[in-house]
Amino acid sequence: MTTAIKVQQVTRPPGVDRALTLIGSYLTLCGALLLAAQARLQIPLGESMDGRDYVAQSPAAFLALAAAALAVWALTPLHTRLSGCSGQIAARWLGVNRPYRRYLLMVLIAAPLLLVAMPQIRLLQIAYFVIFGALLGVVAIAAPARFYLNQPGNDVVSDLARLWRNRFLVAIWLRHNIESRYAQQTLGILWII
Repeated sequence: MTTAIKVQQVTRPPGVDRALTLIGSYLTLCGALLLAAQARLQIPLGESMDGRDYVAQSPAAFLALAAAALAVWALTPLHTRLSGCSGQIAARWLGVNRPYRRYLLMVLIAAPLLLVAMPQIRLLQIAYFVIFGALLGVVAIAAPARFYLNQPGNDVVSDLARLWRNRFLVAIWLRHNIESRYAQQTLGILWII
């Protein structure tokens, strides 16, 4: 017996989608910065970190990341107003269907901003930031965009909303899994006894 679940398109105002994209990109940039700081402290390359002048997570760094994210977010609608070669280049990098390229542009803008915001930061940590930023972008932005390509509700928010609407099915599934696992465990204990 199969049960069909009606997939309903979630409609949101256009500004909400852009804001969610901005928040997700900013959080991914923050994750890349934190991974870069941890890698800089753990991997013994470059100068040793004595800890006197170095602050791994300064508020200025997070403000620099926010400035980079806001700059690309503000430039995104600009590609529709440009014409000629510059319009084609902007559409290639800032198009709505290019979230990973927009994110890479954020990483490339954030790297020099981090150098300005944190003078004690080393180029090795900036290199770690760019590497981890690109890798996190692949995992968090590019891969899900490929998975959701040509799907009816093609974002994670739609999936979470659908999951919330069908939470009773998740409860049934969890109950079944827990009951079957405990039944196997009980049979195993009885077999041992």
